[in-house]
Amino acid sequence: MKSLLFKACLLLSVLSLYACGGGGGDDDGATPGTNACPLLGLETRVINGATCSESGSPIVRIYFQGILGDVSICSGTLLTSDDVLTAAHCLFGGVVRALVEVDGRTVTVRDAVSHPQATTSSGIAAVFNDAAILKLSSPLSGQPTLPIIASQDIAPGDIFSIFGYGLDENQEIGVLQSGEMKADTVTENHISASYNGTGSNSCNGDSGGPAVFTTSNGVTGVVGVVSTGIQTDCLEGDVTSYANVQESSILDFILQQVPDARVE
Repeated sequence: MKSLLFKACLLLSVLSLYACGGGGGDDDGATPGTNACPLLGLETRVINGATCSESGSPIVRIYFQGILGDVSICSGTLLTSDDVLTAAHCLFGGVVRALVEVDGRTVTVRDAVSHPQATTSSGIAAVFNDAAILKLSSPLSGQPTLPIIASQDIAPGDIFSIFGYGLDENQEIGVLQSGEMKADTVTENHISASYNGTGSNSCNGDSGGPAVFTTSNGVTGVVGVVSTGIQTDCLEGDVTSYANVQESSILDFILQQVPDARVE
C-alpha cells in the first residue's frame, strides 16, 4: 500500500511557490475535459487552457503559517462571504496565522475549526472527515459563494469539476486552475478518482479546493474537498481522494459552523 500524501503544498517562502497538475477517470462513457472555468462563469484566460480568471470566483487561495514559521498553500471555497470550506489536514501540525486571497483581495482568518473527528489512516491512504471551516476577520462582500449539493448524490462514473491553486504541469503554483475528473468509487467517506492521463487531476496546493458537481436539474455546487493522493508527482497512475461533503458527518459539521451555508 502506498503511503498517504496530502495535497497541501509546503513552501519555504511565498516567493518560491511552485507545484504540479494532471487529471482523469477511466475511458468508459464520457471523457473528462481540462477546462471547467465556464461552469462557474469564470473567464478562461489561456487559449485552450484551464487557467481561470479570479474575477467573480468563489474559489480562494489560502496561506497558512505553521508554528515553526513554515508557510503552506491550500485552496478553499466561499460558502458565505465570511466562511471558507477547506481541508482539515491543511491545519495539521498547528497554524499561527492564515490569510485568504482572491481577485486581489486579502483577508485574515480570525478562527479555524477542523472537523472534530478528522483523522488519518495511512493503511488505506486516506483522511477521514477531512473538512475545516475558516472564519474570516471581515467579509469578502460581493464575492460569489457556492452551495453544498444534497439533492442528488454523486455516483461512480459521474464527471465532476475540480478547482484549485495548486501545482500544474509547468510546475507553477498559486494560479486558479480548473479541470474535470470521473468518479471511480463513492463511499460514505470519500469520492475517489484515478488519473490515467486524460482530463485533469488535483495536486499539491489544491488541498481544500472543491469537487464541483452539476445535478440533473442543473444545480451546481460542492460535493467534495480535495484531500489526498498516492503519488507525489500527481501524474498518470495517481488516485485522488475527496472528502465526501454529502455524507452526514461532514455536512452536519459544516452546517453547525456555517448555519447560513446554502444546501441545494
